[in-house]
Amino acid sequence: MCTPFPALLVFLLAFYSPPSLFPTVDCSPPCPRHCICYEHADLVDCRDRGFERVPRGIPHATWLLELGGNNLSEIDTGAFAGLWSLRVLVLTNSQIQEMQPFEHLDNLEKLDLSNNQLGAVGSGVFRGLSRLRQLYLHNNRLTVVQHGSMDMLPGLEVQ
Repeated sequence: MCTPFPALLVFLLAFYSPPSLFPTVDCSPPCPRHCICYEHADLVDCRDRGFERVPRGIPHATWLLELGGNNLSEIDTGAFAGLWSLRVLVLTNSQIQEMQPFEHLDNLEKLDLSNNQLGAVGSGVFRGLSRLRQLYLHNNRLTVVQHGSMDMLPGLEVQ
């Protein structure tokens, strides 16, 4: 029996063609290199990876971001831009000495900055974190908490 030429051509293309002809589609969100992203829970674990900056490529739907144990030293303004779902941010033991204002984190409820090297909390650092309920600053080198730095935190639970 004779196989028609078009059918043979389709068969050969499907099984012996370079991947660029039939690209695959990956529907999962990207994950920063060296981090673990738990797809269905929207949790990202970048703990103890030696990062010196907040990694790029964190999925936008992330609600918990673990960055503890890194060498961040400073948190730049906009480091968390696009993470509109973020509710919990853990930055413990990350050698943080300075913080710029945390921006674009409208849904953040818990921020853990404990066990760092913070010497001061400037005014406006927590501006825009109106839903923040828990703020951990223990075991830092705090000598200055500027007047007004906590004014924009109406729901903060003081314990």
